[in-house]
Amino acid sequence: MSQIEESNSTKHRSKLSIPADTVYQLPDTIKKDLISIGDDNILYILIKDPDWKIRKEIVYRNRDKDLDILVNDSDYGVRMTVARHARPKDLDKLIHDKIYKVRSAVARFGRAKDLEILVHDPDEFVREEVAKRGRARDLDRLVKDDSKIVRKAVANYGRSKDLDILLNDKNPEVRDVAMKAQYRNLHPRNSPMDKVTEMRIDDEQFEMEMER
Repeated sequence: MSQIEESNSTKHRSKLSIPADTVYQLPDTIKKDLISIGDDNILYILIKDPDWKIRKEIVYRNRDKDLDILVNDSDYGVRMTVARHARPKDLDKLIHDKIYKVRSAVARFGRAKDLEILVHDPDEFVREEVAKRGRARDLDRLVKDDSKIVRKAVANYGRSKDLDILLNDKNPEVRDVAMKAQYRNLHPRNSPMDKVTEMRIDDEQFEMEMER
């Protein structure tokens, strides 16, 4: 056997030196500690762990070879987390995901080519996320969307031309959001903490969507 073949064989055996069933039975806290250490042999096993939350923890290590596998994970929560890492090739794939929450995660990054597709998405929550990105051509379309959820997002963005329409919307919830947005426009806040708060709220919303 050549040195290369022997090295490959040894490497393969080392990955299998710890029985997968033994690792899978460990408490989640220990699994997460093992993931944080980043040992290849352990990650090789845990990337196939039956618990989606454990596989999601591996995504946070942001290793390309793990993301290449987990972008195809059976659980949408894992795929959502992969999308959040915003690798272009992952977004290119996940924009067509069958689960709307994954497509919404793609929309959050506001890539122009994604918004061109997702502004027409059949799910109102995906279109809502597109509206939140505030691209003018999307707002021009979504201000007339059939969904009140989408129109509320347009109103909340606060463009004057949209508020002129939505202040007279047929839905009282939309009108209410439009009135608040108009007040905000007339009395702008200048605190640098406002943007930080918005980012924190967006993170909290993402985590809420991950809940089962």
